[in-house]
Amino acid sequence: MRFLARENRRASNRAEGRFKILMIFFALLFAIMIFRLFYLQILQYGFYSLYASDQHELAAKLQPTRGQILVCDKADGALHPLATNRLTWQVYASPKDMDDPVSVAHALSSVLQVPDADIVVKLTRDPEDPYELIAKGVDSEAVKALKEQSLPGVGFLQSSSRLYPEKNIGGQLIGFVAYDEHGGLSGRYGIESSLDSLLGGTPGKLLAEKDAGGRRLAIGQTQIQEAKNGSDVILTIDRTIQFKACELISRAVERHNADGGSIVMMDPETGAIIAMCSTPDFDPMEFGKIKNLSELNNPVTFNAYEPGSVFKAFTMAAGLD
Repeated sequence: MRFLARENRRASNRAEGRFKILMIFFALLFAIMIFRLFYLQILQYGFYSLYASDQHELAAKLQPTRGQILVCDKADGALHPLATNRLTWQVYASPKDMDDPVSVAHALSSVLQVPDADIVVKLTRDPEDPYELIAKGVDSEAVKALKEQSLPGVGFLQSSSRLYPEKNIGGQLIGFVAYDEHGGLSGRYGIESSLDSLLGGTPGKLLAEKDAGGRRLAIGQTQIQEAKNGSDVILTIDRTIQFKACELISRAVERHNADGGSIVMMDPETGAIIAMCSTPDFDPMEFGKIKNLSELNNPVTFNAYEPGSVFKAFTMAAGLD
């Protein structure tokens, strides 16, 4: 009987020891799980929140409409745009949806006037590439010609580009817009640059939920912050006088074989600038063709000038006044 009692106690002790080991194991496992949850939900919250939003949220930047640069023409009293906007297109391609990317590249090159080799490289370097931008600022006629060909894997996105309808009226005064490092348009030189904050407006934002294919969910939550369009700017420049001033200074420089020249006309009562033009000049629609970057600067506001005897006329005018 004593022997049986000792065996029972030993068996009970062994069972109790196993139970304690199991309790310690589950306690350690529970502690590890708690630490892991703390690490993921607290310490790594920012990373996984961003990762989840990238999978389920669609974010887009809403571009504002850029304001116009306007001048008045006293001949008819109407406002005329020196810089305005026009409807254009972006042409893009999806190489993974093409059976013969080389032939597609040839077709795009002939219509868009883009070097054939450049497009071939874009469409053949990665057969699984879902998106390649081919050209920006494409006019409607070119897009129509491409749509008639029904090229596989070629798409079009409506956009807006800058239009400068007046030629030979002072490109250095107006300036131009170009794409910056963030893919947006910003003013460069002239009025486009100095008043960029007014003309450019404020971009908006679109935040929506998307499905696994990247499409926006109609029943999902959507947050929209509307873009604020840019303001129009009306200059004191008189269109007719400006055109004539540019014509006269161009003739004078050519006649005297000068390196360049500038002309400024002011309203003597208010000091308003009614004409400002220099030569050599450039066309804002073709600023990419400029070889000498100094031609982009407006000599009237950029270069130093020692007036000398020119101010004798001001002295005489003051005396007469």
